[in-house]
Amino acid sequence: MTDIILGGYGQLGTYIYEKLNKKAIKLSSSDCNITIPKNIEKVFKKYKPSYVFNCSAYHNTNECEINPQLSFDINSVSLKYLSDFCNLHNSKLIHFSSDYVFNGKSKNKYTEKSQPDPINIYGISKYAGEQIVKYYCKKYLICRISSVYSIKECKAKKDGNFVDKIIANSKNNFIKVTTQKITPSFCEDIADQLIYIYKKINNKLIHISPPDSTTWYQFAKYINKELKLGTRIKKNLTNNENINRPVNSALKSSILINESFYKMSDWRKGFKKYKKTIKKTKIE
Repeated sequence: MTDIILGGYGQLGTYIYEKLNKKAIKLSSSDCNITIPKNIEKVFKKYKPSYVFNCSAYHNTNECEINPQLSFDINSVSLKYLSDFCNLHNSKLIHFSSDYVFNGKSKNKYTEKSQPDPINIYGISKYAGEQIVKYYCKKYLICRISSVYSIKECKAKKDGNFVDKIIANSKNNFIKVTTQKITPSFCEDIADQLIYIYKKINNKLIHISPPDSTTWYQFAKYINKELKLGTRIKKNLTNNENINRPVNSALKSSILINESFYKMSDWRKGFKKYKKTIKKTKIE
């Protein structure tokens, strides 16, 4: 029996693999296309996993608007297949969802008790995936995460995660950034928190997020200062995209806090940890 990480070569999957002492099996979408039941069946028969970490997602939000079918196939329908095979093999599914299940109208952070109301295709597909897992899967843990970044580049977004974008565009005269309220999360911190609780919390939906929030604009200014990029950061007050985004998508980890399982650090500490391990080539 060997645990598996679907999307194991991505930003989060890479860290989960490291935190599991490299004892799990990392699988890419080529190794296991989760939209095809026969592919999943082969993987389950081969590894007979006790735990299945589903880091696979279609999370390029702009592309989701253009390709809604693919968005729902990966983020929603595949969860029915995964739930069925987890039930068959008595496996526990650890699935990752998103802050984008909320509409952003709240002035406060969103807790697990907040009512989802997604306003774009990506958010709708992720919320549908949550519901499928809760309804069909016998053993699960759903973790909502927000505004993730990592040393490892995000393959789904050709221009990388947010930190990558700021670094890549730092030679421009200025960078315009939105004022959306967020909880920036370093993937290593998420993985540390997950490994601490994934065997202890069953059949619940939780938030894994830093204790404090900021905005993309303030985060960009902080990145600029910490990495000494020397560019000007300006607020972008107009939405030039063909997609609705929540004005506030900051999360609060109420369940982890209330049950004394909370280990997440301040987002600034998370970034300093990222800074220590960042490849020098990223900022040259």
